[in-house]
Amino acid sequence: MCNDEEVTVTSENSTYVGDVDYIWDTDDGVIVGDDASETIMVSSAGTYTLKIIEIFTGCISETTVEVEDISLLPSVSIASVEEINCDITQITIDGSDSEDGDNLVYEWTTTDGNIIGDVDGDIIDVDLEGTYTLSISNSVNGCVSTQSIIVEADVEVPVIDVSNNVLTCSAIDVEICATVTAGHSVVWTTETGDISQICITVNAAGDYIATVSAPNGCTNSAVSVVTAPLQTFQ
Repeated sequence: MCNDEEVTVTSENSTYVGDVDYIWDTDDGVIVGDDASETIMVSSAGTYTLKIIEIFTGCISETTVEVEDISLLPSVSIASVEEINCDITQITIDGSDSEDGDNLVYEWTTTDGNIIGDVDGDIIDVDLEGTYTLSISNSVNGCVSTQSIIVEADVEVPVIDVSNNVLTCSAIDVEICATVTAGHSVVWTTETGDISQICITVNAAGDYIATVSAPNGCTNSAVSVVTAPLQTFQ
């Protein structure tokens, strides 16, 4: 009864001579408005009983009408999702555990995210954080069920600071260090290869690149400058 929240119930083929009174009653349904006419409006499934009283003779006849409820809402079920980050830039939202059937129509919507590809299946791919809603409509009874899921994103770029240093005659090896958040890894790029350490020791002037990687897959880089001032020898 999703399309028809109220339906008409009437007594068919009721033929009487003279005036009659109609009295409708129900134990498990809902009568909307007048219950003393040949036709009534109901808003719930159930058994409806009609008594017809012939005014002249006083004779009473009784009949029942069954109203069936076909307004069962389709079930919607969306699986939990992982968050989007710098490593995982696209995720799948899976609604395949929802009810299926030839008379069911699927539609995904979002107002603040981004759906990649078709929106009329039970599974979609997305690449932005936001709220995603799956609506399933029953084309027979017009009933619609919806469920939403929030996709979160962690794309925060890690912060990195590096120290500089100066080579001198008395300091032919110097240390340069990176400062990062605990749990983040650092890789220095040097002429002899990459070094995975917070601090490294170098003996040549130049630019040394330190790259920090966060657990969310996001990276950031900074340049440490090592200089060697010109010395004058006598």
